[in-house]
Amino acid sequence: MSTTWLAKYMIPIPPLPVQQEIVNILDTFTLLEAELEAELEARKKQYEYYRNELLTFGDEVEFKELGDVVVITKGKQLNKELLTDIGPYPAYNGGISYSGFTDNYNYDENTIIISQGGASAGFVNFITTKFYANAHCYVVLPNNDVIINRYVYHFLKLNQERLTGKQHGAGIPALKTSEIATLLIPIPPLPVQQEIVNILDTFTQLEAELEAELEARKKQYEYYREKLLSFDRARNKEEKECAATIREQERDLFSFYENT
Repeated sequence: MSTTWLAKYMIPIPPLPVQQEIVNILDTFTLLEAELEAELEARKKQYEYYRNELLTFGDEVEFKELGDVVVITKGKQLNKELLTDIGPYPAYNGGISYSGFTDNYNYDENTIIISQGGASAGFVNFITTKFYANAHCYVVLPNNDVIINRYVYHFLKLNQERLTGKQHGAGIPALKTSEIATLLIPIPPLPVQQEIVNILDTFTQLEAELEAELEARKKQYEYYREKLLSFDRARNKEEKECAATIREQERDLFSFYENT
């Protein structure tokens, strides 16, 4: 960015008391964002700690190769031109998130997937809606008579860094099926697996709620920042009422967080 351009950028200069009021309101949101980010980071570390503890077993349980208790398949090619920005079913390929939407699905909800190709090869995800698995997406289908779906998910999340470290290929990185199938997974009794899942899912649910709250606060901050820093015309009665509403919401936000 040119410093000359920046120096000539026009900035509104309202009276200092107005500036301070704007700062107070916007700082409320940035403070809340920082608190939520810190809480989210703490929950993630807590989840990782308990996941490591709960999925560590000795000789008291049987270990099997993952490929003995799950079926690992690959999705089917779906050309990019068939993807849309909106639609009923997300399509997952080689990335961390969906690559678009489509009118069809090839797998049901509550399914484990692993990125097969690209920089994120080895990333583990759990899809809670019907979806389309594209050609660079592994799908992991457990034998429910032996092992619980979410137990496998948490185990794979524990080994995600190991899987991403197994990428190969000089061009686009990829992950071999064998790297997943040969992972040794402990097989405690199904009731024990379910108890582990219940504990770890508590943390992942808390993380999801905090992430949603954080995203909402960021959007709220951006909205009010735009409103409060727009001085293209004199403030009228409607704008003053808007500012009063913002101040009231500011007080409500502080009151909410002080009582939680």
